[in-house]
Amino acid sequence: MAPKKEKESVRRESERRKSGELEEEEEEEPPPPPPPPPPPPPAGLYSVWAEPMPYDPALHLIMTQLKEQYEGPAFPPHVTICGAYFSEWPDAENKLKALCENTFPLTLKVKAVSSGEKYHQCVYLLMEKTDELTDAHVRALDCFGQLKEDSNIEEIRENYMPHMSLLYCHMTDEELDLAKAKVEAEHGKILFEKQYQITHLTVWLTDVADESCVSWRRCAEIPLKDWEKPVWAQGQEKPPPPPEPEPEPEEPQEEAGEKKKSVSK
Repeated sequence: MAPKKEKESVRRESERRKSGELEEEEEEEPPPPPPPPPPPPPAGLYSVWAEPMPYDPALHLIMTQLKEQYEGPAFPPHVTICGAYFSEWPDAENKLKALCENTFPLTLKVKAVSSGEKYHQCVYLLMEKTDELTDAHVRALDCFGQLKEDSNIEEIRENYMPHMSLLYCHMTDEELDLAKAKVEAEHGKILFEKQYQITHLTVWLTDVADESCVSWRRCAEIPLKDWEKPVWAQGQEKPPPPPEPEPEPEEPQEEAGEKKKSVSK
């Protein structure tokens, strides 16, 4: 008897579904699990960069033309502030934060197109070595533990050459001269005295042995210290007007009448 009752209940339930009296509940798929957090950057050489922002189409065009002509790697334009080896990423990040908390925004000004024999300095824009840029370099060396008690600060300042590489490549002297001359002839007027405002510093994991730059990785971007503004400039376009002078107290009417009488006498 039990099997007949089960069949009968199944039949009735089927009829009720067909007639719309019983709706089948749709099973919702559980949401996918969140992706795992990326692993922390490994130990290696970390470089602090001043990257010009926003995107500069003229600079991008120059670097793209050189890269395609000489088959160089792709990399973002930047001026290196300093570099240091770290075994743990949090240590590098904390030191970058300390550097940015004590560094005001920087200005990069193009001085000339130049070339050199090193792979990472073959064709580049030589930047004006201002005090603010040199101070940032020395401060970065100090924050990243590169200065020693007997370090010659004046010599470090003198040897620092702020530059923005346009190409990474192994080139002959003739190729260097041709590449430099081409940039000067085609883009010299645009580049000369061009300025870039730097409001952030970035830190990159840069394996200099990897000439393809494929393994290079941006790890952090930290804003620089903001210029201090006077109280009136915080949220206001103009300083507030000076307070109006207080009105002088009026003389009592009785005293004024007595003065008139004395005058008439």
